[in-house]
Amino acid sequence: MTARLTAKALASRFLGSKFLGSKGVVASTLVTALTLSGAAVSGQAQAATLNWYDLWDTNSTASSRTFGDVGGSGIDVNVEYSTNMYWSTQNNGRVNIYDNGTPQKNVLNDTHPLDQYDGILRMTNDRSDDPESVFVKLTFSEAVHLDEFWVGSLSTIGDAREWMSVSAYASDEVDFNNLESYADQRVAASKYDTYENFFGNTNGDYHVKADSDSLVMLDADVTDKVYTTGGVGSQGDGDYGRVFFEYSDKAVQSLVIEHFTTKKDNSAKSSSRYTSVAVSPNIFFTRATTPTEVPEPMSIFGLLAVGTLGVTTSRKRRLA
Repeated sequence: MTARLTAKALASRFLGSKFLGSKGVVASTLVTALTLSGAAVSGQAQAATLNWYDLWDTNSTASSRTFGDVGGSGIDVNVEYSTNMYWSTQNNGRVNIYDNGTPQKNVLNDTHPLDQYDGILRMTNDRSDDPESVFVKLTFSEAVHLDEFWVGSLSTIGDAREWMSVSAYASDEVDFNNLESYADQRVAASKYDTYENFFGNTNGDYHVKADSDSLVMLDADVTDKVYTTGGVGSQGDGDYGRVFFEYSDKAVQSLVIEHFTTKKDNSAKSSSRYTSVAVSPNIFFTRATTPTEVPEPMSIFGLLAVGTLGVTTSRKRRLA
């Protein structure tokens, strides 16, 4: 077993009849914006939102970025990504978002066929001759509970299958190039499942197919607290699956999201197709410990970097 998550034996987990006969599809990515949902009350932990559309600067080539006082929570969030994503190698190390707006926030952003992937951070696979996983890591300056987020845009495309792994850690010193060294710091998810109506959406808000449990293969063995999910639907049919997470039982400080591609009928990493996956447009989190002083209510949304206040964009992303 290598240090990377995907070196765990996928064959033993997924290569049953369920895997070998499946149809396929592709993926998407990740972004951060901040909204303060309301004034915090003394003695209560303050909830905040990391919203990619408002926060992310697609023009930046920095692979490690820190955003301060996210959502007025008093918590800084560092976002780091691996530079072996094919879109990054083609665009001077950048990472972009899916942006279905008119006009788009940045001309480098891509669009997605399904609207629920609008505003997400976009992860693309490694297209080298010897492909490795690609990673995005979020590190919180204080321990938090991750109340709601999802990963997805998982499908098959041609002979390829898209995968995403999610793991969370109690430590703030996690190296995504050596994740097995931090196995004793992993935190179990309190929720890992296909679509649930977290956001109070009414019928018709979303393309129903994206929230069908038949579009993803859930991890059959999560005793290692690593949650690896594969796409099942066909990208050609517009079938993009997603899975939802909560980490509310135990606090975390690091969240690692991994993407890789295999052939549909085996576990070896493959670079035969261009693939991309998604991290939800919003990550809802709450400080794990109650602060002694609570900030005053804020009317400004978002911090674009440590210590700098940002102006809200004219097109606010839905919380889903």
